[in-house]
Amino acid sequence: MEMIDDAVTDLLHRGCFMNNTIIEFGTRDPEVARIIEANTAFWEALFMEVITRGQKHGELTTTTPARTLARFLITTRYGLQVSARCTQDRRELQEEVTLIMTVFLNTHPRKDHNL
Repeated sequence: MEMIDDAVTDLLHRGCFMNNTIIEFGTRDPEVARIIEANTAFWEALFMEVITRGQKHGELTTTTPARTLARFLITTRYGLQVSARCTQDRRELQEEVTLIMTVFLNTHPRKDHNL
């Protein structure tokens, strides 16, 4: 919930530097793209480690692969940071986090997942 605390107290609505960089530059600049990839890889590895440990110890019962769940968390983290730039309503942001965690904890892979 630190992200929410930061969002509601950031009177300048600066947001997250990495998120702003991704939105502004994307992969247009090769050096920036490498930094973005390294940052994403760091978060993916961190989330995968925690998720794998939780699955191994029965704290997470989902059978969705840890890498898929890690990427979901990265994506929703970026999305939540954008939402936080649109509103500083703590209740609204907490509702979004609650929904994200509900989806995360109740995920089950589907064989027909191709869009």
